[in-house]
Amino acid sequence: MLGAQVHYQRVLDAVADLETLAVTDRRVGEFLARDDTVVARMLAAADAVEAVGLKVDRCDSAAAHLRRAVDWQRYRRGPVAGMHRACGADIVRGSLRLWSKVGGSA
Repeated sequence: MLGAQVHYQRVLDAVADLETLAVTDRRVGEFLARDDTVVARMLAAADAVEAVGLKVDRCDSAAAHLRRAVDWQRYRRGPVAGMHRACGADIVRGSLRLWSKVGGSA
């Protein structure tokens, strides 16, 4: 359980370092913005919150992606700790990216 949170914190630390490099290296910025990178962050965040007993809907339909994004946006705006707020943001971002890839529309 604790391993998922440690892993997610390492992801956050690595991303912070990469964001610093992205200031002078366009390729690093492009890497951080790639769908695969955003979804990997989402999966690490989902693992971290599931490790403390929260449920993440891992269905793979457009409706599920959008519902997950809405639910986790609401969650992260509530009274939660910083790491959980970051997890929520990554879950929202990844879910919306997946939603758009499967042709989601409002």
